[in-house]
This record gives sequence, structure tokens and C-alpha cells, in this order.
Amino acid sequence: MRGTGLFALSLLVSLPAWAGAANEARRGAFEATFQESNPLSSIGVLESRAKIIRKHVKPYALSKETFSVFVPDSYDGKKLHGLLVFVNAGKSGRCPKQYHSVLKKHAFIWVGANNSGNDRSPRNARLGMALDAVHNLKKQYQIDPDRVYASGFSGGGTMCSILMYFFPDVFTGGLPMCAPGCYYDNAMCDKFFMMGKPKPEQYKLIADRSRFAVMSHAKDFNLKSAQSATERLKRDGLPARLFRGPEAHRIANAQMLDEALTFLDGCAREKAKKVYEKALADQKRRKVDMALNGYEAAARQGGDEPWAKEAAAKAKALRERYASLVQAIEQDFEAKRYGPGSMKIRQLEREWPSRSVAKVKEFKAMIEEIRRKALSGR
Repeated sequence: MRGTGLFALSLLVSLPAWAGAANEARRGAFEATFQESNPLSSIGVLESRAKIIRKHVKPYALSKETFSVFVPDSYDGKKLHGLLVFVNAGKSGRCPKQYHSVLKKHAFIWVGANNSGNDRSPRNARLGMALDAVHNLKKQYQIDPDRVYASGFSGGGTMCSILMYFFPDVFTGGLPMCAPGCYYDNAMCDKFFMMGKPKPEQYKLIADRSRFAVMSHAKDFNLKSAQSATERLKRDGLPARLFRGPEAHRIANAQMLDEALTFLDGCAREKAKKVYEKALADQKRRKVDMALNGYEAAARQGGDEPWAKEAAAKAKALRERYASLVQAIEQDFEAKRYGPGSMKIRQLEREWPSRSVAKVKEFKAMIEEIRRKALSGR
């Protein structure tokens, strides 16, 4: 079989599965345009998930929109970076210079759509462009899927809240700044900003993976609403903390952002340790596919914790085990040992039900081709 072992060998690298070779992606602060829309930014999805009323939406041409991006100069393509997606109340999505060192410290990339402020109506464009930014930057940079956070100031913080609550499969946390605190049953929030409760499947995902750093100031007119929203998040068992600065209605200062990102990533590490423990149990039950997924997630989020390094090592060992089985099947087919090869395919499908879908499909197509040739007498 052509290309024997190449797939398997590609899995034997010492880097984690998510790591890629260093690329020449742009760094620093710059303006960007994107061409490919996120399927989730379609009017139909926004209408279904975020209660956007179709008659109040207006299509936008993504290629004509611009985005402000900041990538720390330390980015080298080898380490996963978080993504902070900002929705402003004003027209600019630019990253404040005071945030640059904080983003570098926590390994985050910033993106904010321009012309996405409170005067941009209807709001589907503001939500859609945030989703589009995630979709495109994930293709250009090594983005950690467990650290994609929504943020926004004032009315942009409301958009941030919608993104957090209705797209938990995209955003794993949020940092709304001086926003109305529009949690679904927050009585302190103006009815104009209130949202319905997410659907059960969305809410389950929020409970599984989301965390919230609610940010306000001592003299902000939205402070009480932000406090109330934070308490309701905690009431529902969600990791949440209120960060309060000394000023009025303005964006968080660098220290607040630093503390908020520390909190959000800390919550992720706490969950990652539990994921690691579950992965150990899964492997004991011979659920190696689930165990590998757990080990990889724990390794991504565990930082320098000893158990995270153990998770990385166990993940590497399981990837090698998977690659070895794939290679054995390839060798059986090359040697025309179709019986043993077919048995190993069933083993691959049984042990690795999610990871092996594409390879099993490929191998079964080869078997069908062999049978077809045998029946035709070739």
C-alpha cells in the first residue's frame, strides 16, 4: 500500500498532538481582513441559538470588514495561545497598549472587530464577526480551544454575554467589562438587555467547561447589575468572580485583566486535574480513546503541574499505541494478509471509536475494492 507507515510515523512525534511547526504568522498589532465566514455566524444559527429575530437582522459582507489583532512577539507557533475576542462599545476593536504585556504573560492573542460598536445595528453583525474572527484565527495560529474567551466593554459586554451563554462550544469563558450583567434571571438588569435561558444542551456545556470573570468599577452605573449576575452564576454552580476597579464606566485596567486571566486559567487547571483523574479511570476500564482525549486536554491546561507532565507522557504512549495498530494493519494489507488485517480493523474500531473514524473508513474502502477486483476476476 502506497505511503505505508507515513500516517503512523506522523503520530510518533514527541510533541503533543496539538502542536504544530513554528510558522511565520504575523506578530505585533495590525489590521486584518477575513474571507471565510464561520458557519455559526449565519442568520439561521443566530436566530436559533441567540434568539435573534430574523426581521431584525441584516447580512454583512465579511470581506469588507476589518479586525484589529495583537499577537505577542513571543509567539512562535510551538505553544498554544489563548484567544481573547473583544467587542467594543465604540468603533475600534484595537487592543489597548496597556494590555500588551499582560497578553504576552498569559500567552493570549487579541482580536476585535472594527465598526462593531453600539451604533452597529442590527446586532447580528457584532455577534457574527466575533465568531468569524475565531474561525479564521484558528486557521492561522495555534489556538488553545480550551482558552477562547469572549470579552467586551459596556454594550459590547452585552454581546460578550450572549456569546458566552449561547456559544459555549466556541467560548470557554468570558470577561464582560462594565456590562449590564444580562444573566437570564438577573432582576437588576434592564429588561432591554435581558436574554432567555440557554437551551438545555447549551447549558450543560456551560456547566462543563465555562468560567466567568465579571469586571466592573466602583463608580460604574452597571456595578450592581454585574454583582447580581456574578452571584447568580455562582448560585448555579458556575466558576465566577467579580473584579472591581476604582473608577467609573471604563475598560478594565491592566492589573484587572491580569487577575481575571489568572482566575480563568486557574479554573481551567482545576478542571484539568479532574479530567486527568477521569482519564486514568477510563484507561483502567480499557476506554483508551476517551483516556487519550482526557490526557491531551489535561496536558494542555495543566501548565507545569507534575500531573500535566504525566498526562502528556501517557498521551504520547497512547498515540504510539494507536499508530502502531494502524501501521500493523497497513503492513497486513501490503502482505495480502487480509484476514488478520480485517481483525485488526475491528480492534481499531472497537478501541478507538472516535479517533479512528477516517482510517476505518479508508481501510473498509480498500477491502471493498479488493473484493470487487476478486469478483471481476482481476
